[in-house]
Amino acid sequence: MKSRGKWFRPAFAVFTACLALSFAPSVAAQQEPVLVGRISYIEGQILRYIPETKDWVIVRKDAPFGLDDALYSDASAKAEFIFPNRLLVRIGASTQIQLIALKSDASEMDVASGVARFYNKNPEGMLKVTTPFGYVLAEPGSTFDLYAGDQSVEVIALAGRVDYFQQDSNAKYEVTPGGASILADATQVATGEGTLDAPWDDWNVARDSFWAKRVEVKGESVKRLPPQLEDDAYDLEESGKWERVNYQGQEREFWRPTVVEESWRPFTVGRWTDYYGDQVWVPEDPFGYVTMHYGNWILVEHRWYWAPPVRGIAVAGGPFIGFGWYPGRVAWISSGPNVGWVPLAPTEIYYSHHLWGPSAVVVAPGVPVTIAIGRLAFVSAAIVVPQASFYSVSNYSSVRVTNINQTTIVNNFHAAPVVNNTVISNYNQSTAKYNFVNQAPASAPHSSVVQRISQNRQTASIAARSVTPAGLKQAATSAKPATPAPIGKTTVPSPTKLTNKLVPPSQVNAPKNQVSFKPVEIKKNTKPAAASPAIKPGGAPAGGPGGRPVAQPPVPEVAKPATHEAPKPPAPEVTKPPVHEAPKPPAPEVTKPPAHEAPKPSAHEAPKPPAHEKPKPPAHEKPKAPAHEAAKPPAHEKPKPQAHEKPKPQAHEKPKPQAHEKPKAPAHEAEKPQAHEKPKPEGREKPKPAAHETSKPPAHEKPKPEGHPAAKPPAHEANKPPAHEATKQPAPGAKPASKKEPENRKGASQHKNEN
Repeated sequence: MKSRGKWFRPAFAVFTACLALSFAPSVAAQQEPVLVGRISYIEGQILRYIPETKDWVIVRKDAPFGLDDALYSDASAKAEFIFPNRLLVRIGASTQIQLIALKSDASEMDVASGVARFYNKNPEGMLKVTTPFGYVLAEPGSTFDLYAGDQSVEVIALAGRVDYFQQDSNAKYEVTPGGASILADATQVATGEGTLDAPWDDWNVARDSFWAKRVEVKGESVKRLPPQLEDDAYDLEESGKWERVNYQGQEREFWRPTVVEESWRPFTVGRWTDYYGDQVWVPEDPFGYVTMHYGNWILVEHRWYWAPPVRGIAVAGGPFIGFGWYPGRVAWISSGPNVGWVPLAPTEIYYSHHLWGPSAVVVAPGVPVTIAIGRLAFVSAAIVVPQASFYSVSNYSSVRVTNINQTTIVNNFHAAPVVNNTVISNYNQSTAKYNFVNQAPASAPHSSVVQRISQNRQTASIAARSVTPAGLKQAATSAKPATPAPIGKTTVPSPTKLTNKLVPPSQVNAPKNQVSFKPVEIKKNTKPAAASPAIKPGGAPAGGPGGRPVAQPPVPEVAKPATHEAPKPPAPEVTKPPVHEAPKPPAPEVTKPPAHEAPKPSAHEAPKPPAHEKPKPPAHEKPKAPAHEAAKPPAHEKPKPQAHEKPKPQAHEKPKPQAHEKPKAPAHEAEKPQAHEKPKPEGREKPKPAAHETSKPPAHEKPKPEGHPAAKPPAHEANKPPAHEATKQPAPGAKPASKKEPENRKGASQHKNEN
């Protein structure tokens, strides 16, 4: 019975967990797991709006950016946001931006004011960006800048297909990368100069270069991470290593941090912050964002290992969970003045108010959830801190309660699925729970900006279900093309200036006419968009996260051969020779023949044509048959004596320069063999120049019928075979020439086979 009891308890626990999963996801299964972006970089100060308190807090790097979050940057700030659907966004100073919808294949954002750059690197995703004057639709592979001022907006395309839609008429205007921009106010649309703010563009280029270096990292991390997380491989390679670990009786590959102390535990170096009712972890560890929000931590022989998420599996087997973002996979415990958390094992349930990840269980109001603390796999590694420190520190290592062991936790603590008043006594009244840093902002946006935020939140509740690529494309198709074209730029003011709405806290709710707002220049020093390295007319976004799958280097390599093969397409064997023949042979022959034809007909033909001019397949085809052996015998028998007697130079100087000055580029193949044969039979000197002056192919077709069929020249474009047959005709008169022909043909076929 004792053995049965030992078996029954864990089996019952697994059954209970499965039962909970079978019922709870029934509500969640009707929804798509929530995607959440990441604030990957900040300069200056970025504020986040808290709807519950109608106030603003300072956010920091590695804070989440999801759902309907609204952010506002100060007068000198810049920030970068990375999203798991391969969308990258950067904002400049005095910018108000809000997320409306974020899906794997469609996104919608709102820019009320300021400057932003958008990279849509999702190969199947559509992006919609709304403004007070109209909206932009960006197709996959697009990049564009948006300047939103008080009276107008300007859209500048840098890559891909970008369209602007006027708010009132819904007319569609295409924005061309590197071309003119679109200027629009509430009623009119005009063409702009397409100039960028130079410092803004330079900063973006620097960020692109930074990411380009990071994504070049090679190692195990790139191979083991899902495609959505490949850009985080650098952090893992720099901060730890992959090790083979025996877990649950099987050998597994896990990642272990090596830049931490031996006593390090996950969810310790950082802080908890309330995020839409759930507790989100804001890490201080350089590797903390990807490892605390994706995958799962596992304790093996007193060491913590991270198991990456599995792509496309809701609940994976073994120590792996499906791909999805989680605020922080822990179970909550509390006792009196202390609060704590326990990292969850892969098979243990994560409870929350939202369907963050595919295996999350949404807590239903009024439905009690019972969690047995003693059955939690890693209860011995629980982190316990005083309630007063829970929302006030950014590193719990120094405030941990250490005189508590597993027995004390099991006997004296109770567990809760989420943090509430039963876990933290003043949870509902606390405003500190929304803090990302222990600092209040010195200024905050005026209350007038909240009106647009509230409207966007209502839109977001609908867009979360309705925004799809098909829907966005349908909207683009149904919109009427703009007729007439945009009017002159002088009629629409350029959005070079805007009003910064940041004011002291005491003036946040004051009437606008009693507040002194500061104007801000969003375009100080300009430069043409075409001068920006970000310009990609072909549609490929510039550097940055999400660019790893794009293979750009092979493109130029393929393009080069194609350009040379175009003029000589007949056959693969012929396309390569022309590449060498076109640049080399014509050039030396045009300049040299007039000067060197006299002394070098016999000297050059022997060593150079066969060796230097045509070292490759075609090169041997010429000298192979007649050029080497048909041209040489005549060169030694007749041209040599004549070359010394000076009849040859004279014969070459007059007929050849004139005959070859025009056809030399194409006729260099046949000019040398024929050059020697001309002095032999003087009767052929006249028809040949005339034949060359008219056209090369005819010149070869005429002498060929006399001795050989004209089938060969067309096959090789009359480059080399014609040359052989032209030289062979005078040679057949002699017996040695006819005997050498078969040998030359054999050599030519051998060279062809070798090639």
